[in-house]
Amino acid sequence: MAINNFSEASIKLIEVSDDLDEMIDATDDEVVMREISKYQVLLNHLQIKMSTKE
Repeated sequence: MAINNFSEASIKLIEVSDDLDEMIDATDDEVVMREISKYQVLLNHLQIKMSTKE
């Protein structure tokens, strides 16, 4: 998706990032926060990788 439609992929990454932020804000459970943070790390790596492909 990112290769064929970079702008749509970028928008999706922002949407997912916002969703993860909302999930972190909505929970006090340490286990849930740890799991969400794993996805945040993966998302950040993907954003970095996409930004270097521009």
